[in-house]
Amino acid sequence: MGTPSGISLTQFADLASQEEAGIVVQLDDPRTGEPATYGPDQKPVTITVAGSYAPRFRDAEAKRLAQWAKQRRAPKGTEVQESQRETVAACVLAWDGIFDRPPEDGGTPLPCTPEHIRQLLAVPPIFAQVWEAMHDHERFFGTRSPS
Repeated sequence: MGTPSGISLTQFADLASQEEAGIVVQLDDPRTGEPATYGPDQKPVTITVAGSYAPRFRDAEAKRLAQWAKQRRAPKGTEVQESQRETVAACVLAWDGIFDRPPEDGGTPLPCTPEHIRQLLAVPPIFAQVWEAMHDHERFFGTRSPS
C-alpha cells in the first residue's frame, strides 16, 4: 500500500497542465480489437489526447452545460451523444495513421481538423477508446497504483 503521506494541496497543482499536454494512445482496429497499424513498417495508428482534468475538457463541458441550461429542457439521448463527441473532439491534439481510405487503396493521410476529428469520433469503438484514455489519469502521470 505504500507509505502514508497525506495529501498536500500544492502537490497536485500541475495535474491540469500535465493532462493538457496530452498522451499518445495507440488505437485498436474496431473490427479485430488488435492494435491498428499502417504502412510497410506497421507503424502504430495513434491519437494524442488531453485528459479530462485538462482546461480544454472543462471548458468544453462548461459550454455544453450552458447550452443545455439555455434550452430549459432535458437533452435528448442523441444530443447527449453529440455533445460528448464535441467535448472529446476539443481534446484531440494530433493523430498519425488516419487516412481517407485504406493506404493500400491509395488513401492519403487526413489532417487532424475539427471536421475529421468529428468523423473519426462518430465511430463508436473509436470514441470509446479515446474516452477511456482521457479518463485513465494514471497514464498522464506515468505511475500506477501499487494495488
